[in-house]
Amino acid sequence: MKNKLYIKSKLSLLLVLITFIIITAGCSSSSTDANTVVFPSQNVSYFSHVGPFYEEKCSCHTAGGDYLDPPGIDLSTPQAVESLKNTRYLLAGVPNRSDLYRVMTIPPMIQPTMPPIQYTPATVNQQDGIKTWILEGATTTE
Repeated sequence: MKNKLYIKSKLSLLLVLITFIIITAGCSSSSTDANTVVFPSQNVSYFSHVGPFYEEKCSCHTAGGDYLDPPGIDLSTPQAVESLKNTRYLLAGVPNRSDLYRVMTIPPMIQPTMPPIQYTPATVNQQDGIKTWILEGATTTE
């Protein structure tokens, strides 16, 4: 009886792992080491920092990405990002309650983390930059 439970728990774990791999494998990233965007400590610009960061790190959610259709998140244009304001994804002034920031700071073995764990994670500077942008009002204009 104990042996059957052990096998059943191992099979369940294997099923979860396979499901995770299938889900995350659908994301095609255009870059494997997209850490070229460097954020300033203040006055974060959508066009100079946030937009290029999303284009590099979040290619699944930008033009040609796999997750543009609902219920996916579209980060491909300033207007698309603006439409996320006042939702759980982007609460201007409140980064700790904005999923666009929170999913980047989740420990890698907890899901959902973005980018998915098979891709290079955002740097601390990039995480802080998105946090600062949200604190500064998450504007999508210069």
